[in-house]
Amino acid sequence: MRFLSSTLILMLAALAVAGLIAWQRLGNPIEEIFGKPATAVGQALYPNLTASEVKHIEVKVDQVEAAFFLSENGWMASKPWQDRMDPRAAWAIVEFTRGMRVEDHAKVDETDPAETGLKGGSVHIKLLDSDRQILATYRIGRRSPWMAAMKPDEPPVPTVFVQAREHLRKDHIYTCTGDITSWFGDGLKHLRDHRPFYFNPLALKSIQIISAEGELTLSRESVESPWRIAKPLALKTDPAAVKTLIEGLYELQAAKVADRDSITLLNDDAVRASTSIALTSFGDEKAQVLEIMAAKSAEINERVATLNQRPDAVFEFPSDNRNGEVAIADLPLSVNALRDRSLTQLQVASLREITIKPAVSAPIRITRQARGPWMTIVNGATSEANEERLFSLLKAVTEVRASEFMSDAATDFSPWGIDRPILTLSFRGEGEQALTLLFGMNENGHVFINRQGTATVMEVEPNILEQISTQAYEWQHARLWSISRASLQAIERKMEGESAIFLKYNDRYESWQVEQDGKDITGNFNAMRANFMLGELEGLKVWRWLPANDEAASRALLDPSATFTVLEQTTNDMGDFTGFSKRTLRLAPNQPSQPRFYYGYAESSRQYFLLDKESYSKLTIDLLEKF
Repeated sequence: MRFLSSTLILMLAALAVAGLIAWQRLGNPIEEIFGKPATAVGQALYPNLTASEVKHIEVKVDQVEAAFFLSENGWMASKPWQDRMDPRAAWAIVEFTRGMRVEDHAKVDETDPAETGLKGGSVHIKLLDSDRQILATYRIGRRSPWMAAMKPDEPPVPTVFVQAREHLRKDHIYTCTGDITSWFGDGLKHLRDHRPFYFNPLALKSIQIISAEGELTLSRESVESPWRIAKPLALKTDPAAVKTLIEGLYELQAAKVADRDSITLLNDDAVRASTSIALTSFGDEKAQVLEIMAAKSAEINERVATLNQRPDAVFEFPSDNRNGEVAIADLPLSVNALRDRSLTQLQVASLREITIKPAVSAPIRITRQARGPWMTIVNGATSEANEERLFSLLKAVTEVRASEFMSDAATDFSPWGIDRPILTLSFRGEGEQALTLLFGMNENGHVFINRQGTATVMEVEPNILEQISTQAYEWQHARLWSISRASLQAIERKMEGESAIFLKYNDRYESWQVEQDGKDITGNFNAMRANFMLGELEGLKVWRWLPANDEAASRALLDPSATFTVLEQTTNDMGDFTGFSKRTLRLAPNQPSQPRFYYGYAESSRQYFLLDKESYSKLTIDLLEKF
């Protein structure tokens, strides 16, 4: 009996093997019987998928189904809406599918559906090619507790439970890298594109804005050309403002998108008070037109809008910025917000003459020949110009921006004080190119500028006047003096609260001999620091010259914080020794604590000045070693 049972088992096994061989010879894969093995840990679930193959995407969550297809105008939805799909969502779905890496797997009957979330509420995704052949189909469940390490220098990424739904692959549940489940909430509404405009910023040709203020048109002749305002006036644009506008329109995103038949639009009066934004691209003369309706009331912030290229959609925007997203209020939509606010377009390299004409003092002319130094001419006297003051002036007129445009059609300039200017700046360049700026001030102290010969009046911040030196003494060269080391004999430095240090200098050996309180302290002296101090002292430059009668400087310098007396050898024209000369420099802080500048006075210049804190620190460096 045992023999018969063994024979029967062998016969059945032989028949099974023969059946499998016959099944394979008929062209059927053996996986049809046993199913495919699980994808190994560390491998991609869909290793052969390429993004360019995907032409259709289908998503289903519970009873909500959505279908999308790739058209020449981007990803579009055929259900549940006839509208555009958010291209970021399409990209996320495709890249998630391509990048899913298996972290773990188990048989279906070894997992709990309640834990994996692969029953009710799971997300079913299909990716199809142009012939609607399935490239990938799977379900996404819940996020798993496992965080996957991708690269040593990158943070770990979340994982989700996934079940492949292709034939013969349904028997395994995988834990895969990535998580895009946030796209599929709220009835798949996030998959609908909440950004109304769809355009290539680099190919944009014109922007037309029509509002209650009138029509504004920005345009450019080619993708390489600069943007200009064509209407209502021909004006240069502010590149930064245009960039902000284009980026804002590209990122503009509605809080909600609804079907047209589910929203009651405002009446005709509200439409007339709306703002229209039309975009036209090179190679496509059909404009995208966004019609932003007026707010229902001052208390309601939301603005409703429609787009001509998406007739079945209505967009609802918050008027103010929320969660860092672009709001309509953030967009520069007016002429004054987009126009060039610079005072001048000076080509500094070609400048040959600047005339500063204050209302109550003598004019100052600053001139130069090609490649020559700038010279100051005041009352017929010529001297080398203060380049720091020149830099400050040029920086002001080239970098300061108008804060407001008061008028583009002014005929009477008296409301802004420009009929009696407090300051006139004239610039002349090569080829007799000329520009004159007239500065006016009203009774409230506001400062205005007019480019002479134009009807435009701009308001600027009053501190621009602080950057323009209008007094002759301010234009003296910044160099206080020039000390020759060959002639230098000694320096006496007296610091507040300390005994004076007397430093004898030998130029031949570049050495120092130092005394304090009648004692030789050369052994405790740091020669390197003394050379550092001398380097600053010999070509000392002031930060700014002050009036000869400056009371604050005079008062502070009665009790100086540092005094330097420089003893030099003098010679005649033949080089013969004639004696010694002394020059004294006194310095004092401009305020009792944490001074930013120091008042200074040198008897050789007989002029008060300000010295910057850095220069003062170099002059007062500690010269003695600490033991």
